[in-house]
Amino acid sequence: MAIGAITRVSGAQGHQESLGTTVIRFTGDSAYPTGGTVDFEDKVRAALKLGSVELVGVAVLDAGGYSVGYDKTNDKLKVYRTGAINTPMEQVPNNTDLSGVTFTLSITTF
Repeated sequence: MAIGAITRVSGAQGHQESLGTTVIRFTGDSAYPTGGTVDFEDKVRAALKLGSVELVGVAVLDAGGYSVGYDKTNDKLKVYRTGAINTPMEQVPNNTDLSGVTFTLSITTF
């Protein structure tokens, strides 16, 4: 299942000639896919009407206790959770329901 509708919280609208930041908010996948949410850049572009702006990074502002990473090469938004004490975070399992989690991210675009 897909993430919820992406909405702009703050930041410039339209194409930008240099690096810019925009704060976005959306709910997570109802069935998170292994490896991450696919085509994240396209989803952001379409929702914010950004045309050909390139997504170069994301930073978590709030994610209900989760963390995220953006896999630019494969255009996937990955969601992580804490593991056991003294171990790295792990990606949430396939089909995890994240639809009750609101993700607020700062995205960097070029």
